[in-house]
Amino acid sequence: MITEQIEWKQIIRPLGGAALSLNEAGGKGANLNAMLRARLPAPDGFVITTAAYQALVDGSNLAPVIDDQWQGIDAADAASFEQRSAAIQAAFAAAIFPQQLVAPILQAYASLGAGVPVAVRSSATAEDLPGASFAGQQDTYLNISGDAALLDAVKRCWASLWTARAMAYRARQSIAPGHVALAVVVQVMARADAAGVMFTVNPITGADDEMVINATWGLGEALVAGRVTPDAITASKADGRIKQVDLGEKALMTALTATGVHEVPVDETRRSQQAIDAVEVVELVKLGRALEELFGQPQDVEWAVAGGKVILLQSRPVTTTAIKTGPPGDDDWPTLDGYPVQPFDFWTQQDLGERWPDPITPLSWSIWEPMTQESTDAMLAKLRAPYAGKIRWCKRAYGHAYLNEGAVLHAYTHGFGMPMPLIESGLTHPAARPADAEGWRLGQVLRHLPWFWEVATGWERNVNRFEADFPIIDRWVDEFMTRDLSSAPDAALLDEARTVWYRRGLDYIAYHANSTSLSMSALTQIEGFLTKHVGDATLAQMVASGLSGVITAEIAPDLWEMAQTLRQAELAAVVSTLPPAEALAALRDNPAAAPFFDQLQRFLQRHGHRCMVEAELLYPRWSEAPEQVLQALTPYFSMEVGPAAVSGSAIQRREAATAQIEARLNARQRRTFRKALGRLHRFTRMRDNGQNYIVKLLLPMRHLYAVLGERWAARHWLTAPGDIFFLVAEELTAVVEAGEPLKAGLELCRLAEDRRAAYTYWFTRPTPDALDAQGVPVAVAATDGRTLSGMAASPGQITGRARVVMSPEGASALEPGDILVTRATDPGWTPVFSLISGVVLEIGGTLSHGAIVAREYGLPAVVNVPQATQHIQDGQIIQVDGTCGQVILRPD
Repeated sequence: MITEQIEWKQIIRPLGGAALSLNEAGGKGANLNAMLRARLPAPDGFVITTAAYQALVDGSNLAPVIDDQWQGIDAADAASFEQRSAAIQAAFAAAIFPQQLVAPILQAYASLGAGVPVAVRSSATAEDLPGASFAGQQDTYLNISGDAALLDAVKRCWASLWTARAMAYRARQSIAPGHVALAVVVQVMARADAAGVMFTVNPITGADDEMVINATWGLGEALVAGRVTPDAITASKADGRIKQVDLGEKALMTALTATGVHEVPVDETRRSQQAIDAVEVVELVKLGRALEELFGQPQDVEWAVAGGKVILLQSRPVTTTAIKTGPPGDDDWPTLDGYPVQPFDFWTQQDLGERWPDPITPLSWSIWEPMTQESTDAMLAKLRAPYAGKIRWCKRAYGHAYLNEGAVLHAYTHGFGMPMPLIESGLTHPAARPADAEGWRLGQVLRHLPWFWEVATGWERNVNRFEADFPIIDRWVDEFMTRDLSSAPDAALLDEARTVWYRRGLDYIAYHANSTSLSMSALTQIEGFLTKHVGDATLAQMVASGLSGVITAEIAPDLWEMAQTLRQAELAAVVSTLPPAEALAALRDNPAAAPFFDQLQRFLQRHGHRCMVEAELLYPRWSEAPEQVLQALTPYFSMEVGPAAVSGSAIQRREAATAQIEARLNARQRRTFRKALGRLHRFTRMRDNGQNYIVKLLLPMRHLYAVLGERWAARHWLTAPGDIFFLVAEELTAVVEAGEPLKAGLELCRLAEDRRAAYTYWFTRPTPDALDAQGVPVAVAATDGRTLSGMAASPGQITGRARVVMSPEGASALEPGDILVTRATDPGWTPVFSLISGVVLEIGGTLSHGAIVAREYGLPAVVNVPQATQHIQDGQIIQVDGTCGQVILRPD
């Protein structure tokens, strides 16, 4: 394996090393790297990144040649592509191989073994995508040996980006020349006895429980080129059992020679033999399942059998099947238009995934998408760049909400000129990290001095105003909840939801975004300070814990108090044995429960706007369905000592860590540290408390839509009141303006039914952790079979029983001492934190809600653990190391 010690990392990246983005490694290179990171069998090698291709283009001034020839293409004339390609090819042939690339390429080649034969494969940035696979559009050179031959093959690969067939294909896909570049993959040559392709979904029937394998003798080049009829094997995806075999003629095979490859005839006996046996089919199917899990969708795989072992050569998404595989019903909702794909787009579930760990409903998305777009545009309004105002900041994919983390980071680093280390704490996926972003870009900083002044002065002022307005928001919501809406016309309810409460939410989300950014900056500052002066950045998590004044931390102590009141009145059994709604009714009929209802009223006044997955408007709030509070009480009946709003152990850890740090600092350093720590505490507290008030502003909005749903169901416009959340905001406006659905040309019952079907489907499918610019899932493999890696969020270690919770309802099964494993938590999950002993989350960062509350309760926590809910079995014994950011799966 090539080691990370190789220099010139911008040019050479080892396969199986750090995560590679599509922009630097191309589709083939990025996918092969993910496969090797996941420990799938593929030849060793390295990627010559797109930076090398760009060095050739820049150094030989090829960009004007490419642009001129592209502009002269007549898309209706095939000969035009040939002529223009020939001109570009001639320019590449005349170009001088950049001298600064020779040493790193040859050093990487030498690390594979002296003169070892290699395969040299093109890897374009616009290849191996769901809608544009580019299969076979660029060149591959096999069995290349020697330094000169390798450099020649690399240069020919670069030129193959501009073959006539590749140019014609990109023209049909409307991909401009400036949006493509080419990396080169160099791998140890596989001496294949048999080879072929495999589809992990039947491409003929569309059946997703079958795989189809084409196999031939020797290398797979004759098959890929269409010059041989292979064996066609259909196998069961579940176990690899062969269901059907159609033997091909296999008259030719591609074989290795001393200097390359050539085609030779296959002897008559072998032509009628099956190229791979049943055992190899089973192994191929097993690998096919692993690839589907890795990339999150059906794959078109190239493979080989060499020395009796099955190896993988490349994998790309299946682009076409006979039958649509995907969600039933209607999953194509209206969305914002006019935002082109940017090369730095990279989609993660950072922040948005924490708010919507579940699939998102049409109504919620139609409100939050424009709100997120508008608020982010406003925060970065002073950005002076060609792409300013043209970035899509959020998108829905695989039923879930994704944030354009790549664009956010690119805007801060390449746009405003900030160094990546300054915003390191906001990074949740390594592939989102912008290239060449470690230092300040002084030119960009000078261009954006007004923005930096606003950050330095205005953002903190906005946070102060937000906090000062908390009582105003309380008054607004309290006054709204006392109003009688029964006589208000539909138009008035909808207008209030879409203007008054939407605008208030948008205004305060901007302030909250400022507090979030400042808290992340403060954490990064503390981590940098501790690294420099103490040598241990992990202490930052300890000094950030044990904070007072966090509103969500009040919930668990209040629940315990209510539980003790019921227990003392001998009414605990009512709550423990009856369904929540029935229990609530029974308590209302019992005079002994009066003290409990006094407590419940105060609790709902303070926290009634909350629920689990509280950004999703579909879910009733606690004040709207107080039986949810009763459901949360059951575990507290057995707790003799109530939880504190601030964990004593967290306070002790913070104080001990602070004393340890200050003992190693001089007087000036201590002053700097204390000031930075004060800012971290303030903005961390404000991030969580600000979220409390953002959610409070949602209560009136959700309530207005719920009232409309009840009215429309009573008129039989909807099948059920909750169907209102499966329409988009524009459809509600159309109905109100027309007076009824039919006049608006809408069949609301059918729309809601179809969208519910699609919404439900996404609960059954794994959710990709991240997507590249083209929407292709990007995998981050676990370190090995028993260790999952994530982000250290709250220090300490704990070993215990894992409880994998996939829905808010499932949280009721948690018992004291369990380790919570789920996709993400928001403040509605706070009641369970006083019961559990540790936390593992698929989504989140060091300043996400789950991390903050885990630190307050002194719970070891690891967040941002890819596919944790799939790797960890419910009831399995695991060890959570919140200091190192690892989860160990115990075999027992």
